[in-house]
Amino acid sequence: MKKNQMTICSLALAVLAQSVPAMAAGGQAQTARVKVKDRAAASQAVAALQAATVEQAASKQPDDALVAAAATSAVDVGHGQASAAEPAADATAVANPAPAPAASVCEPPFKTEIAALFDRWNAALRSKDPKKVVANYAPGSVLIPTLSDRVRFTATEKEDYFVHFLKRHPEGRIDDRVIEVDCNSAVDSGLYTFRFGDGTQVRARYTFTYKRLDGEWLISSHHSSAMPE
Repeated sequence: MKKNQMTICSLALAVLAQSVPAMAAGGQAQTARVKVKDRAAASQAVAALQAATVEQAASKQPDDALVAAAATSAVDVGHGQASAAEPAADATAVANPAPAPAASVCEPPFKTEIAALFDRWNAALRSKDPKKVVANYAPGSVLIPTLSDRVRFTATEKEDYFVHFLKRHPEGRIDDRVIEVDCNSAVDSGLYTFRFGDGTQVRARYTFTYKRLDGEWLISSHHSSAMPE
């Protein structure tokens, strides 16, 4: 009995010695044929061979998994192949999205602030300096003046009007008004009266529109027309 057991072990070892290198070299299981007279010994030899094959396949599994992972790491993104590092970067971007741009803050002025702009303009009239008056107007603004039939667009045209207007020593006074405000614009419209140095006066309808440019309120359009009395 011991002799038969030794024969079985020898056969199993011989089979393993021949099959394992063959599988390692070829990557595929191969069938080893063993000629034995004892059927029981042959069955045990085959069982030993199958066990060795399973063990080798198990030892190769991690490598196969790595190969499969590497094969699926390249992803078609429409214009080329992404590397394995790119999906990780995309996942980071999803987890930490870029902050949305901050919405612009609307800060309408107080109506008293807009009302004071007429006082600033009126003070420039009292200075008798046409350049100081024109400094209240924004670039590209429009002036439709009270005592002229010409519309003034440029700073030079506005200055020309005020050179003549200031010679009469005007002083303005608001009679009635409505002020509307928005984030960076405002409208002041109503009635005002100009008194001149010779004692005469003119009542007129007016509209000032303002824009906030670089933090400063400037006149974007000024329409003034004498009352049709």
